[in-house]
Parts: sequence; structure tokens; C-alpha cells
Amino acid sequence: MTSLSPGSAKFSKRWVTGGDSAALLALLRDLAAKAERRIGRPVGVVCIQEAGLDGFWLHRVLVAAGIESHVVDAASIPVPRRKRRAKTDRIDGESLVRALLAWLRGERRACSMVRPPSIEAEDRRRLSRERETLVRQRIRESNRIRGLLASQGVTGFEPLRRDRRARLAELVTGDGRKLPPRLAAELGRLIDRLELVLGQIAAVEAACKRELASAEGRDPAALLPQLRSLGQDSVAVLAFEGFWRGFANRRQLAAFAGLAPTPWQSGQVKREQGIGSAGNPRLRRTMVQLAWLWRRHQPGSALSRWYHQRVGTQKGASAASPSSRLPASCSSRSGATSPRVSSPRAPCSRPLSRGATKRLRRGPISRAGDGVGGPWGGLASNADGQDWSRPPSPVFASISDLVPAASTATVCEVPRQRRGVPREQGPDPILRCRYATLPPTAPASRRARSPQGQAAPRRPDGRPCPDLRAAR
Repeated sequence: MTSLSPGSAKFSKRWVTGGDSAALLALLRDLAAKAERRIGRPVGVVCIQEAGLDGFWLHRVLVAAGIESHVVDAASIPVPRRKRRAKTDRIDGESLVRALLAWLRGERRACSMVRPPSIEAEDRRRLSRERETLVRQRIRESNRIRGLLASQGVTGFEPLRRDRRARLAELVTGDGRKLPPRLAAELGRLIDRLELVLGQIAAVEAACKRELASAEGRDPAALLPQLRSLGQDSVAVLAFEGFWRGFANRRQLAAFAGLAPTPWQSGQVKREQGIGSAGNPRLRRTMVQLAWLWRRHQPGSALSRWYHQRVGTQKGASAASPSSRLPASCSSRSGATSPRVSSPRAPCSRPLSRGATKRLRRGPISRAGDGVGGPWGGLASNADGQDWSRPPSPVFASISDLVPAASTATVCEVPRQRRGVPREQGPDPILRCRYATLPPTAPASRRARSPQGQAAPRRPDGRPCPDLRAAR
């Protein structure tokens, strides 16, 4: 335990046996008495501890003793960013005390305090969490049975069917033999454990059903089943994992579930890294699944229409990646993950290269001379600050809507062997976002002419691209 008493600038370290709450309270009373004798007036005790495997029993012990207690999210405390930072109990204790002092001074961004649940709310979580543990065990036992049978050339056996024991007795190996006796005995014991897990899952689901049926009034467990497409498991996770506490706005709910965005901005470099994933994983997983169910059961809602307009016919990872912010003219082949972008100059299209696809999914990286806020700004992510929860305005119908009228940008594929020289008659230009002609209003010093009298392509830094035709 690390302490800092009034009138002293030195941290004190003392050891207390884990779980000995009486010794801890006696030590805190002794420290408070010494501080009162030092400064000559009463003092209060404020404690802070990390949220971890110990749960919240220590917080409840301190609160019951009249001590102000705070539970902090350990991941929110700033640490040095050196390659190898020192980590000891002394350093961790001092960091906790400094974070508490900053919080008491009113610096709410110094760390993130955890709101401890009540005893009843914490106990209600056990139903959904125990079911999740049992389902994982069921999957593990089923895969073990299938793996042992596959080693003998047996496929197609379903351990979850009710006639599993009868079908197991009829199985023969791939070379026409009966199952070896020791393997058959092991498979029988595995089925015994599997049936025990299945019975426990049924018991937990029945208890969860009774818990939800007993809810009434404004309890979220009583209100959530009234929503369409919500089943018992989803309602239990939402009610017991998320809505046991209140949220002032949707941003707090997104941060609690780990769905808040994580922008990366440094100078002129702006991109979106995806969701933070720093919240409750059970709640986050359920909310993501419900988002897909919303689109299935509410296809005519404004949110579903906006999502369909944004994504179009994309499938797979491209539909869930930041590249879903491409205009409606984008499409993809069945089974392909590379977005196909139609050019404003030609009706045909070709898939992007692997590197270009990765850059689009990471989001737009704006650099000096690369068209910041220009034709291609804000194509692939929400780094521009728009709200994804409602249809944006305006909605671009094609790539040509993004090109300003004053610019005559020509975007086309550049062959590998002639990098820097646009193809003269490219039958299928694609979005490359790298070389383009300058608008006619550009200064004459920057409008270098090619041998054919056309405006030469420019690099992102403004320098003219080398003309390989003239060099030849």
C-alpha cells in the first residue's frame, strides 16, 4: 500500500496481507491519526484501487467504514512511452496516488474512474456469463469428439444430435474396422461430459428466462423484450451487462461498450483507426450482432436505407471496413474484397491493387500536396467528423460529384514499367489518387508542358513526373 499524508512530500510504502480487511482499516486509522497530530486538524481518508480480479469487495468494505473510495481503470493511467519502461509495485503505487490527486483537483481526463455496480446488479451478470462459459466448453468438447473421429477417417458425426450414442456404436473407421475399444471408451466419456454441459446450459437458460419474466416497471429487462428482433440471450446481455447503469448520451454508451472511434491526427495526417474495443466485450459483441439484425428486420428504416446507400453491393470485409464510405458507384465482385471504383470518364472498372485497397480501408491519409480537402478528401473513413448514425448530407452519387468543377483532374492507371506517365488511351481508368493534371488556373510556373502540348502529370509534392517518352 502506498500513502501520501498531509504535510509530507514523501510517499510511504507498507505491506498488508491480501484479503485482511481488518488490518487494512486499522492501518488507515493509524495513518489518519498521525496526520492529524502533524497538522493539528482533522483529516479525511481517500483511497484508490485498480479494477481487476479482486472485484469490488474492497471498495464496499472501505465505503462501509466511511472512507471515500475510487476504482480506476488501470489502462487509462498515462505511462511513459519508452521502449522499455520500468514497472514495479512502488512505481505503480505512486502513479495511482498521482492520478487520484489530479482527479480530486478536477482533471477528469487524468484517468477514468469505474462506476462500481450494486451487489444485485453484479449478481445478475452471472447468468449470461455462465452461459457464455458453458457454450465455449460445449464447443470444445464437440470439436474434441470430431477430431478423434477424424483421425480414424470418420466424418459427418454430429455430437449434438440426440441419437449420438446410437450413431457412435454404428461407426466404422475409414478402412472398414470398428472403433478401437480404448478410443470408443474415451469417446463415451467425452459424450458424458458433453451431456452434462448441455444440461447445465438448459438450467442456466431456464433461470435466465425466470429472471427476465420477473422484471417489471421501468426495468430494462422488462422493456427490451418489447423491441423487435431481440431474443432472450440478447436481452439478458443488454440488461445485465449494459443497462444496469444510466447513460447521459449515446457517446457514453459507445465508450462503455468499446464502440467509440479512435481517430489518428498529427499535423495534416488524419485517419480513423476503427473502434476502440476498450469496453465490455460481451456488450460490444451483442450490439454488433444486433446492428446486422436491425438491417434484416427493419430494411425500410432510415438507418438501413443510409447503410445500403453507403455500402451498395459490397460484401465481406469491404462492407464492414472504413471503405464502405465510398460512393454508391462502387461495387465488388462476389467473393472479392478489393473494391471496384468506377471512373467518371469510362463506364468500365477494374479492382484496385492490394496496397491501394489497404490504404482505403485504413482511411484517407492527407499529406501536404496530396489534395487535402480536394477531390479525394473524405472518401474512406469518418475522419472528417461526420456522424455515422444518421444519413450524411450531402450523399454523393458518383465519383464525378466529388471532383470540383474548376479542376480537370484525370485519374488513370499508371503502368509499372512507366511509372509517372499516364496511359494515353486507358480503356478502363481506375481510382489511383496519385497523379492528376492541375486545373487551368494554376500558375504558369507549375504548368509544365509535355512534348505533346498537354499538361504534364504532377507528383503529390508538386514536382513534374519524369517524361519517359521524351527520355527515349
